[in-house]
Amino acid sequence: MNPLVERFRIVERELATDRGYFSFFALVKNSSLETLWDVVVAAPWLSVDELAGLREVAEKLQTELEPLELQQISGVAVLKDDSPLIQATRRLISISSGCAHLEGNIVAGVILPEMFVITSALDKASQLKA
Repeated sequence: MNPLVERFRIVERELATDRGYFSFFALVKNSSLETLWDVVVAAPWLSVDELAGLREVAEKLQTELEPLELQQISGVAVLKDDSPLIQATRRLISISSGCAHLEGNIVAGVILPEMFVITSALDKASQLKA
């Protein structure tokens, strides 16, 4: 497994333990900057309108990742569960704190060169079944 992805699995688990579960957590290769990754997350405790949760995720990444690993991240995006990207990904895969590797997919009309999905589940009950 990609060492960077393994580090993100740890970050996802630790944040979920501290704050609550993620309904979506993925590394998505940036289609315009193909050497960089976007961290895409959704959780009941995260709001797309507030910076506090985003800041918490970013701070956790900064404490857990090495400087060279951080340089591979272009940003963190908080999405709502009903976003087209999340809905389309859920039709492809359901996983909780694992790792699914997708390459060369068109998801919600967007070409995604590469994506590592760590969690893609509707709710905590879905995660317990996965």
